[in-house]
Amino acid sequence: MSKYDRELALAQMRAAPKRVTYACSVAWLLGIVIAMRILLLGSAPLGRSLLFAAMTLFTFGSNGMFVLGRSRLSYALLILFAALPLPGSFGYSVHLLVMPLTGDWQSDLRGVTTGLFGMAQMTIIIYLFRNLFSRDVLSYVWKQPPPVGPAVAEAQNV
Repeated sequence: MSKYDRELALAQMRAAPKRVTYACSVAWLLGIVIAMRILLLGSAPLGRSLLFAAMTLFTFGSNGMFVLGRSRLSYALLILFAALPLPGSFGYSVHLLVMPLTGDWQSDLRGVTTGLFGMAQMTIIIYLFRNLFSRDVLSYVWKQPPPVGPAVAEAQNV
């Protein structure tokens, strides 16, 4: 990859709408929250938990970054991978809301922590979907890129 190709790719990424950069950032945040939940609350051995956390963080982070590069496959994979934990996150959130009613919230610290992670994860997933299904992101990913601007054309002549 030449210097011109890198500058062109960076210029295209900087020209991305705000919602696209928000979606990329929120995808990273979702990967971080899921990785933290795996590491803190996982019942698997530490080595396996670290492997799963790293794979999750890499999956969400890389798909979020490739959405900036207009990758349709990464866009679809990001929607799919974010939708998979949504029912579980909803269940954890409902469990957290029921705990004060039953009186278990004082004695079950692990359940409260799991519920908090589930509620945070569900909120982040909903915000990610809000960004991914916005008109700006849809048109950015599914339409052809705009023509090269004059600043990039000047860099080409150098």
